[in-house]
Amino acid sequence: MRRNVELNELKNVVLVNKALWDVDGVRLKLMDRGTASAVGEGDVEVDTVTVDSLGRFDVVKMDIEGAEGRVVGGEWLGHVREIGVELHGRDNIDAVLTARGFSVRFIGRRDLLLNTARNILAHPLGFLKAELRTHIAIDTLRGKYSVPALESDEVKIVYARRKV
Repeated sequence: MRRNVELNELKNVVLVNKALWDVDGVRLKLMDRGTASAVGEGDVEVDTVTVDSLGRFDVVKMDIEGAEGRVVGGEWLGHVREIGVELHGRDNIDAVLTARGFSVRFIGRRDLLLNTARNILAHPLGFLKAELRTHIAIDTLRGKYSVPALESDEVKIVYARRKV
């Protein structure tokens, strides 16, 4: 994550080296799987933190490797205007969000490709600058990098916006 913040020259990001959970201060063991981790009998230990203890947010993006069911639904959700969650489990996150007053939409492969194309066209210099640093597009085209959300047609991302 630190590398992404540095590569994209983000100035309004605070990194918290803890795992999001439904309880603060629990010590979890994680299995390190490179770009993805999972709770289990691994070598990495990390303390947990709740979203409520981090503050208030208008927009939330989560990729928390299967802990969605434990985290989505807390009091913090009452302050959120928009949320995007990459799904890893079978929890009914869409039902939780709908019950809390959100309009829910699943993001599929086609949506991701269209949004990527729109962003490249809208910000060509920014795209080129990022690509020169990361080589993700070139590596993807060469088959050296795969985008997990594009690997199958199964819906893995839910986007929700609070109903007005």
